[in-house]
This record gives sequence, structure tokens and C-alpha cells, in this order.
Amino acid sequence: MMLSSYLCKSQHGVYYFRWPLPKHPQAPRTTIRLSLRTGCPNRASELARYLACCGKSIREDNSLAQLRHEHLRTQVRDYFKQSLERYNEWIARTGGKTRAREVLELEHQSHSDVLEGREDCASDVYLEDHMTRFIDFCTLPGAGSPENADQILHELRKARRDQLEAILGRISDLERLIPSKKRIRLLRGPLRAQKRLLRLWV
Repeated sequence: MMLSSYLCKSQHGVYYFRWPLPKHPQAPRTTIRLSLRTGCPNRASELARYLACCGKSIREDNSLAQLRHEHLRTQVRDYFKQSLERYNEWIARTGGKTRAREVLELEHQSHSDVLEGREDCASDVYLEDHMTRFIDFCTLPGAGSPENADQILHELRKARRDQLEAILGRISDLERLIPSKKRIRLLRGPLRAQKRLLRLWV
């Protein structure tokens, strides 16, 4: 490592450590300068070498890496997309049972409350199994690190709320397509009356 590229000396004779930051897609590469609080070149070299080694360790240790938001959201979306397909099959088969729908509505309300700043411990309980399964599903390095748990939980909560909205919306749409008992009785009349009622219904 060329320490000269990491060290710079101020006009007051104090050494600074230059730390290049990763380039952002929408911004030029930048660096930060840390004062080493010494004017001794040997001491500055020792400190710079130590800081450079720490930076390298962070880059190579996946458990210390902060998950990129865009990559995490993609993984969360793919995870819930799989389970949404299973829910669609269940709705098509059962029409969305009343008791099951009520449970889904309670869970949706719980996640919505937390995301709006209100406390609801049930939200975390609902997401426990999803958290475990998502860690196994996720291919991002560092996903299983405790340091990333809060970030993952927040994204799971948002995605689960949105998924439940889609599921409940589909159940409601299906209920509107099913004729009520009153309509069925009316449709038992003469054929001409049936056609007239069907035109009005459609």
C-alpha cells in the first residue's frame, strides 16, 4: 500500500488521513479527511496503516457490510412474490374464507400501525417466521448478520403490508363478482326476465 496516497500534511504541519469513499451512481467520488493529530511522519504512517487495515477488514467482512437498500428491496419483493402466488391459489380454491380474511385484516392493521409510528408488538410476532425464511432465501452477503436485522425487518414489514393489501383487495373483488342470494332468487324467473336482469347487472 502506498501510504503517501493516504496521507496529506496541512499547512500547520498536522498529518491527515485521506479515506476514499465508494462512488455513488449519481455523485462523483469523494474522500474524507481525518486528522491524525500528529506532525511526526513515522507516527502518522503507523496510524494510517492501522486505519487502512481496518477499512480493508470492513470491506471483506460480510457481517459488517450494510445491505444496499435497492438490493435488499429486490430480494424482499422476490420473496413475497413467491408467497403471493400461493395466496392466489388459496383464494381461487376457497374464495377467501371469512375467518382467514379477518386474521389477515388484523395483521395488515398491525403492520400499518407500526409503519405510521404507533406501537404494536404483534407486528414483530407476525414477521418472525418471515424473517427466518427470508434469511434462508436471501442471497445477499451479510443478510444473516444481527447488525442488519432492523433494516431487514423494516423492509419485510412494508412488503408484507403491501402484500396483504393486494390479497384483501383480491378477496373483495371476488366477493363483488359472486351474486347475492337475492339476485339468485330474481334470476329464477322467466328466461326473458333473466336476460333483462343480467343486462342490468353487467
